[in-house]
Formats: sequence, C-alpha cells, structure tokens
Amino acid sequence: MNKEELEIVHTSDRFREMSVTSGIMGRGFLVCLLAICTTGCVIPLPSKTISLHRYTREETAFLDLPRTTREDVVSSLGPPSAEVHSPAALLYTWETEGQFCYIPPPAPAVLDSHPSVEGTKVHDWGLFIAFDQNGCVCAHEVRKLGNPDLNNACEKWALSKSR
Repeated sequence: MNKEELEIVHTSDRFREMSVTSGIMGRGFLVCLLAICTTGCVIPLPSKTISLHRYTREETAFLDLPRTTREDVVSSLGPPSAEVHSPAALLYTWETEGQFCYIPPPAPAVLDSHPSVEGTKVHDWGLFIAFDQNGCVCAHEVRKLGNPDLNNACEKWALSKSR
C-alpha cells in the first residue's frame, strides 16, 4: 500500500469509530428522552422551612465574635427551644420539608395533567450553641436532630464540645 491508500484506510477507521460512538450516544439520548416522555420527570427543589425559624449564616455571624454572651444570643435570636446548664448550652430548632417538582409526561389535553410540587420527609434541625465557664460562646453548629428529647440532645452535644 502506498501512502495515499494508508491515509484513506486510516481516515475510514476514524470515521467508523466516530459513527459507533455517536450511535451509542444517540441511542442513550433517545432512551433518556423516551423515559422522560413516558414517565415524566422529578426535579428536587430546595427544602422549605415549615415550622419555627431557620437561622441563616448572616443571622448567626455574631456568634463568631469574641465575648458574645448568652444574653447577646437570647436578645438576638429570642428564647431557645432547650437549655442546659452543665455544660451551658442553648438549642434553637426548626423543621424543614424536602420538596420536588413532578412534571408529568405529555398527555392529551383531556387528561388535564399539570406540573405539581410535592413534599417529602420532614427533618428536624437544631442550632446548638455552647458557652465556656465565662459565659461566652465557645462553639456553635447546625445539625439534624435525631433525638426527640431536646434537652438530652442539647446536653449530649454540649458535653461533646466541652472536652
């Protein structure tokens, strides 16, 4: 084979590779499109606070300032959901609900199908705030609550931070 024949063979091999790859990708795209069109689509949305108040980073930024006291915390955030004294800690709680949007498959207008927003599992959250022996904030953290006994959860967390 001369040089021109080798280039033609090499070019046709490259074209064959591209056809196989685009065929696989094309089939994958068609499978995904078919799945969405026949079953609909579920899109996760940000969670929504459903009870009490979710504290933002901006609202809790003052907790990082030196010499922030319990009185400062209560005057800024209000009364806590739970409080323990040894070691000293406060707990502020709220509930969130995960949400998703369901977009039904295309259907005849007679079926009257419309996108809808649905709720899922409810999660309990807590803003834990620990104080040192001088009454100043020494630690704070937002965590999911696994324990329904708020005073017990607050005490366990405070003990883990006092070591």
